[in-house]
Amino acid sequence: MKIAIPYQPTDKTVSEHFGKTTAFAVYEIGPDKQIEAAHILYADETGHVALTKLLLEHQIDVLICGKMGMGAQIALDDADIELVLGASGDCELCLKRYLAGELISDTKGCGCEHHHDHDHECGCKHHHDHDHEEGEAEEYGIGTFVYYARRPFNLSRFDEFVARKWPKSVIRAKGMCYFS
Repeated sequence: MKIAIPYQPTDKTVSEHFGKTTAFAVYEIGPDKQIEAAHILYADETGHVALTKLLLEHQIDVLICGKMGMGAQIALDDADIELVLGASGDCELCLKRYLAGELISDTKGCGCEHHHDHDHECGCKHHHDHDHEEGEAEEYGIGTFVYYARRPFNLSRFDEFVARKWPKSVIRAKGMCYFS
């Protein structure tokens, strides 16, 4: 398994901004979860499309990083690269925490600061808004989240999500879903 971490060469820490990183610490992990090899992979270009392509070319299986916009998250998901968000500090320490099962991905947002009850555009071709209801909805913790994307719909990925990744905390979903 190959794991990459956006790398800040000056202090060997996780780079804060995936899309602007110029280097990755790359680790090859053996079946016993030990580091078999490590090297630094330098990027000629920045931006989530170029960086995702670079990670694919080098057969990266897992990316451990800090925060990331939705555009980059979608690109990595399309590339079948496992994403672990919420890492900070020393790269090797983050790697060891991941291998020990102690680094749990924080995928609750796009890494952009935003608040509820407003529309949000963060430049990565998606749009979402949040609403919190009043009365019984508030009492029982019921909320609404709507997500729109311009990328083509993939029915098999939707089926996979519903079958295997549907959050256990969602007991009911209602509304309309359009397939084209």
